[in-house]
Amino acid sequence: MSDQQTTPTTPTRRDVVAGCAAEWSRRSQAGDFDGMLALAAPGMTAWQSGGEPPSPFVEAIEGIRTMHERMGQWQYLHPRLIVDDHGFCEQHVVRFARADGSTRDFTACVVAEVDENGLISRLDEYLDPARNSTWVA
Repeated sequence: MSDQQTTPTTPTRRDVVAGCAAEWSRRSQAGDFDGMLALAAPGMTAWQSGGEPPSPFVEAIEGIRTMHERMGQWQYLHPRLIVDDHGFCEQHVVRFARADGSTRDFTACVVAEVDENGLISRLDEYLDPARNSTWVA
């Protein structure tokens, strides 16, 4: 038996942001929209490339639910995650899988700002919306 005591370590700011990124990815892929909302700071905004201005995430989540219904469950393949003290950036391939077995892949990049409470205050998503226009309907 050792006399050494283990001192609990306080997570660094970067650890908190990395944990937020991991949870966001997990909840998104699971279709856990309430869980995604729980990671949203009050007043969180979301933006997607294509020209629309940022909108409150609480409004954008309905579009995400609709996308899930139309395009099917998704998973993130080949993620590349960069984390710093202020947020994270993740590039990945999103694979949508419909109930009929058809799949479609889209390249995406998400840039998120994480506030002092470890919640996402802004989320920007870069993708080519033209790629999904032929498959969404």
